[in-house]
Amino acid sequence: MTIKTAFLHRTLTLVTLIDNLLLVFKAEWVVEKIANVNRLE
Repeated sequence: MTIKTAFLHRTLTLVTLIDNLLLVFKAEWVVEKIANVNRLE
């Protein structure tokens, strides 16, 4: 693997990780919102 492809691969991996973290964060936020709505009823 050349340095360029290694760098690209690392960047893609990082982007994927951040993407997954954001998805988890959003999912938790949605769950929290639903829980709050259920609590109010």
